[in-house]
This record gives sequence, C-alpha cells and structure tokens, in this order.
Amino acid sequence: MKYLFFPFLIVIFFAGCKIYTEKKFHLNKKYSFEKKDDYLKYLIERKIIDENNFLYLDSINYFKFITNEIKNDSSIFYWNSYKNDSLCFNKTKWLTQNANCKGRIEKEIENINTMKIYPDSLLHLGSKVSSYHLLSIKNGKSFIINNPTEEFNVFFNYSFYFGNYYDDLIRNVYKKSQGKVFIISLDPIYQLK
Repeated sequence: MKYLFFPFLIVIFFAGCKIYTEKKFHLNKKYSFEKKDDYLKYLIERKIIDENNFLYLDSINYFKFITNEIKNDSSIFYWNSYKNDSLCFNKTKWLTQNANCKGRIEKEIENINTMKIYPDSLLHLGSKVSSYHLLSIKNGKSFIINNPTEEFNVFFNYSFYFGNYYDDLIRNVYKKSQGKVFIISLDPIYQLK
C-alpha cells in the first residue's frame, strides 16, 4: 500500500502544478477577439511595452513567418536581436539548449546590452525583417527598422495563448535595453476587422 501511495502523490502534485500554472499565468485561453482595436486595448492594458511597438503579420506573410522562423527555431518566444534589417546576433549554445527559458533569454539580451562594439563573430545574416512586411497593430503602417548604429532591435513573438507568462521578461528587457523592443503577434490579427 505504501508503494502505491507515493506515485499517487506525485501524480497529484504535477496535475495540481499544471492547473496552478495555467490559472496564475492565464495560459491556454481561447482567442476570441473580433477587432484589432480590442486586441490592441488588451495589450495596452497589460502595460508590457509602448503601444507603437506591437506588430503583426498580414495573411500572406503569416504562414511564411510561422514556417520559416518558428518551425526552424528552438524558441517560439524570442525571435532574435537584430542590428539592422538582416544582420542579427548569434544565439549562444547556452540559450539554444533551453530557448524558451525566461532567465536565459534575459541574460542573452543583457549580454548584448553590455557590449559597446559588436564583433563580427557575434553577428550573422539572418532573415530580412522587412521580408515579412510587419505592420503596426496601432495604425496598420508598415514597420521599417531605422536604427542608428549604436542600437539594436529585440523581437519577441507573442500569442494570447501564452497568457502573461512572459510579460515580466518583456517589461524588464524593455526597461533595461539600449535597443528597441518589439512584439510580433503570432495570433491571426490579419483576420480581425
């Protein structure tokens, strides 16, 4: 009887932990927005970053981005940090071993922040940000990277399904970052009115 009780406790602990985590971080909620304005209002109320920095993909580029970037990367949340439209930072092996870990993502970006000069060994040509024709959720205008040489851009992917699990990380990076922080919605915003 004693041997049956211990596995039962483990199952209860992990099942309870999952329920607690889903409730605490509002994970796995059903996406039910009908208007872009409502979606933007929801994001603004979360006080994550400036409302001008929320981006989305049009219908043509949505699937291209999901296929090329999300499926081929180990992180669904942190896309990358870009120096310009196509020059991005190499992700460290330490980050790629657990690419969705909030602590590792934050440390990776902090390391980039502390550099005054970016050695060529840390940079590579990545996907052109402009090739995805990102649009501002606020005004529908095309997003263009326009950076002075000392800045970089941090891109996070976001989904309503993530709940508020990554909100503190985004806020911290936004406050500490010398660069600009943007959120690309993985939700199908192009379908909203």
